[in-house]
Amino acid sequence: LRTNLPKRTTIGSVERIRDLVNLQLGGAPIRPLPAEPRQIPFRAGMVYFEINANSDDWRLIEQSGGIAIHVSGDVPDLEFEMWAIRGRVR
Repeated sequence: LRTNLPKRTTIGSVERIRDLVNLQLGGAPIRPLPAEPRQIPFRAGMVYFEINANSDDWRLIEQSGGIAIHVSGDVPDLEFEMWAIRGRVR
């Protein structure tokens, strides 16, 4: 999951996600974190990812009406939780 999900995931604004997926563009990239962020509750067996907030697509998301996430293919039992951590931009 740590290596496959970033390659299969497209994150973008709700207005742009269809184009990102149809044109096979990456959108805002994600990367796996080595450990869970201390600011959110620990959940055993979970893998934590961070969205690159310095990408152009993230800036479009910030100006958008919302965020959209598309995962290509079948990922059995995939569950998402999204948390926002203030001041975590790198």
